[in-house]
Amino acid sequence: MPQARLLSAWLLITSASLFTWVAAAGPQHGNFYIFPIDVKQSAPLSRPGRRLVAAAGKLDVDGSVRVGYFYAVLPLGTPPKLFDVIVDTGSTVTYVPCNDCEHCGTHNDLPFNPSQSPTSKWLSCNDQQCKQLDTYYCSTEEHPGQCAYRIAYAEQSTSEGRLVRDMFTFPDSQTKVPITFGCEDGESGEIYRQLPDGLVGMGNSAGAFHSQLAAAGAIPHVFSLCFGFPTGGAMLLGDAPVPSNPQYSWTRFSSSNFGDFYSVDVDQITFGNKTLDIPSYAFDTGYKTVLDSGTTFIYLVTPAYRQFAAAVAAAAAAAGLRETTDDYGDFCWSGAGPDFVDLDRYLPVASIKFAGNGTLKLPPYRYMFQLSQKGTYCMAVFDNHNDGSLIGGVATRNVLVKYDVAHQRVGFADVDCQALGKIPAKQFLTNGTAAAAVAAALPGSTRAPSAAAAATTPQQQ
Repeated sequence: MPQARLLSAWLLITSASLFTWVAAAGPQHGNFYIFPIDVKQSAPLSRPGRRLVAAAGKLDVDGSVRVGYFYAVLPLGTPPKLFDVIVDTGSTVTYVPCNDCEHCGTHNDLPFNPSQSPTSKWLSCNDQQCKQLDTYYCSTEEHPGQCAYRIAYAEQSTSEGRLVRDMFTFPDSQTKVPITFGCEDGESGEIYRQLPDGLVGMGNSAGAFHSQLAAAGAIPHVFSLCFGFPTGGAMLLGDAPVPSNPQYSWTRFSSSNFGDFYSVDVDQITFGNKTLDIPSYAFDTGYKTVLDSGTTFIYLVTPAYRQFAAAVAAAAAAAGLRETTDDYGDFCWSGAGPDFVDLDRYLPVASIKFAGNGTLKLPPYRYMFQLSQKGTYCMAVFDNHNDGSLIGGVATRNVLVKYDVAHQRVGFADVDCQALGKIPAKQFLTNGTAAAAVAAALPGSTRAPSAAAAATTPQQQ
């Protein structure tokens, strides 16, 4: 399959770390923070009422789902230097290029230079964190005695380097938390070619970015991702208030979790008013079903994919859409209106139903993408054979996905993610009145993508 489809797929090498560094300074336990999330186009290819002390800044938005990825900005070092990092729940290591990197691509920002940050310290091989991570190892060649890492992704890209401990500064605040992240010596594949500087690992591991913040007492162990449609969104660190108190549809993480990923148990998939005829054992195949924000599209095991593809094709034909294809040979149809405005007139809402009655609803813009030819749409669901299933970013556009790691569950709620990302960060700084301010700034009702909103989007959505 084309590399562009798996911009940051699940890790082939995983970690099982225990983060033990506790910040001497930082906010009291129970804070939360909000980060706007951008979508940048690449080259082809439950604890309410907590005290608020900081919030993130706001970024402009660009890009699309088909050739894009969602990224946030991390301020690292002293003084803080900003880095664009892909938000990836399928990875556990955070990394950015190092100034002495021998093989790193041209990215949005200059590399990280540890010598220019007085709070920076290389992680020693003797550090307990280095000894406990499967992904980390002790360097014996160019930098003996220093902790190093190397990770490889399913689409054949790699990242390797040394581990450094330095300060992460919450935007719009003086709150600093020490975290450990990779300082890259080398990149390959899509990681080398991408515009963002690196990646923030939000996987299910004690060494992941959010886990380090929680271990330092900066936030409760909860975070949320809200990918906007057509662009934008937000990443919430901690249990931030959301307007209109959206009702989450919850499911627990799978008891047979695969590696450091967020695996969930799928009971069935519906398409319109029909339950697809998928064998009950299908979703137990491979790594089961993984929530992976770093993967662009949806990948289903073969029995589920065949049923879903047949249902889409039948609905498209019945609605009078004309079958076509794109340069990749994808299943596409033309004849509907542009920019998803009326696609729901032709195709029904699908749903992924999880164990425990949790449901992720999939209106057409969550399982289709638009080509540059306006009004031509292709299926954003692909055959993953027997490897397992991946629920990528397209499926959660305008969905607030709440990862309640502390209680080992995940919730889904329909939210206008683009509007959430546009809320001024300062409105999250007022103790006691923050929830009301956020509610006033964000429309409470979920709305379908409008023609006005779509007019500002790239040609591919």
